[in-house]
Amino acid sequence: MKSKKIRTTLWILIAVFIIAIGGLMIFLRITINNISQDPQLVNLTGDSTLKIAQIININKNTNDCWNQKNPYIPCTESNKLTEGVYTLHGTNDIFWLEGPDKNQSFVMKKPNYTQKITISYPDKDTLQAEIETKNTEGGTYSQSITLYEE
Repeated sequence: MKSKKIRTTLWILIAVFIIAIGGLMIFLRITINNISQDPQLVNLTGDSTLKIAQIININKNTNDCWNQKNPYIPCTESNKLTEGVYTLHGTNDIFWLEGPDKNQSFVMKKPNYTQKITISYPDKDTLQAEIETKNTEGGTYSQSITLYEE
């Protein structure tokens, strides 16, 4: 009777040990995959997201129009952000969007990276900007901004 309890306890300990080792291996694999992700994807996407947020803030704070490609020129219908894919342009602290273009992605100044900035309107008072950056190895990272007209 005593040896049966010892055997049962031993099998339970072995099963727990195997499960713990398996969990540790999965955790290590996920960690290694995250470490090996290209950090430039996050940096380039975040940089573009901040620049687009700056465009949106300037439009909201200094212009009577809230959805213009270039916040440094007067509000016009031809300057309005319509649905489509855009490129981000600018120098120093002045940025604007150009497009929409029929191309689905654009080569960035950094080699081996492409970025797609998609503007859409889920409803008439909401602007959605999706920024997606890809590298030549197939890695991808994206962020989005949603603006609600007040």
